[in-house]
Amino acid sequence: MAPAARLVVVALLATVSLGVAPPVPDSPAMPLPYVVSSEHFGTFMFRMTPKDYATEGSEPYGQAFRVGRTAAEDELLWEVRGWYAFSTFLSMDGRYLVRLGNWPSGHEPEEADLAVAFYEDGRLLAEHSTLDVIRDVSKVQPSVSHYGFLDAEERPGLVPLSRHDYKTSGFTLTSVDRVRWTFDIRTGEVVDSVQLPDAGR
Repeated sequence: MAPAARLVVVALLATVSLGVAPPVPDSPAMPLPYVVSSEHFGTFMFRMTPKDYATEGSEPYGQAFRVGRTAAEDELLWEVRGWYAFSTFLSMDGRYLVRLGNWPSGHEPEEADLAVAFYEDGRLLAEHSTLDVIRDVSKVQPSVSHYGFLDAEERPGLVPLSRHDYKTSGFTLTSVDRVRWTFDIRTGEVVDSVQLPDAGR
């Protein structure tokens, strides 16, 4: 191992042994185009296009389609413009979209930092900030210039609200302070919140 590399390893071990977390790399991912399919049958899809790939103007946009037998037969249903999200979820019927907020800058939750937003046919229904979903801000572990608002163990996703909810009308996310939030994607309203035990217990 080269001397310089040895020094880096020793420094990292020293900070960990003292109980001090080393600085976390602070580079957000590059926005790229992607497609997500609707829940269960995949008969609908949502295509997200970042600003640098947009051919119609310079703003990012997303479009929902009914999937045809060929790509030429795909039917445009609705679209959203002016924002890019790294993580989106499309309902089984293609009408409802859930947008997770991107990695927020700063060191603590703010009212202006988006946690989750809900759309119906491209129209905004409701949105909730990171300040709305994090009850215990002491659980936030910021990097150099950003902070995370989601729990590392629990994955967000669409869920049924009842045993008879075949359309999967709910969405859950767990905040960094281990509160599991459940929303109704048809309204964007909170229907439940549960404090989970700390991970590993």
